[in-house]
Amino acid sequence: MAMALTKEYQKLIRRFPLLPLHNDADHEAAMLVITELLDRKDSLTPEEAGYLTVIEQLVDTYENNDPEVRALMARAANISPAESLQYLMEQGNLTLSGLAGEIGCDKGNLSSFLAGKRGLSKSNAVKLAERFKVSVALFLPTPRAAS
Repeated sequence: MAMALTKEYQKLIRRFPLLPLHNDADHEAAMLVITELLDRKDSLTPEEAGYLTVIEQLVDTYENNDPEVRALMARAANISPAESLQYLMEQGNLTLSGLAGEIGCDKGNLSSFLAGKRGLSKSNAVKLAERFKVSVALFLPTPRAAS
């Protein structure tokens, strides 16, 4: 299927050709392009959206074949929702009171969640996901496989 390639698409291909990633520098460059495209995801041309799909696949392939990334992903899979929130709070230098006030939830509920005494309500999980710009799944318990 032949189509006329837009100037924007040609510019993307010149900037970062859609070829396999071979090293961390390739990975970093690809991630930069992906971030820029995701920042304007709602206004991408069909060609740019297709380019985004392919470059994301190239990154996935690279990450899935990189032993360090596989090890990191394995460790990340074992991090609890409370540990994830604690990490994000530390990285953002946020206090419990500050975060609770910022997202409009009860400080005690967040404290109990961080202590492992209770889960988060879905609405608080959504508020946290929006605040930290991450998937809501990060704050929800993962289903355990039946033994």
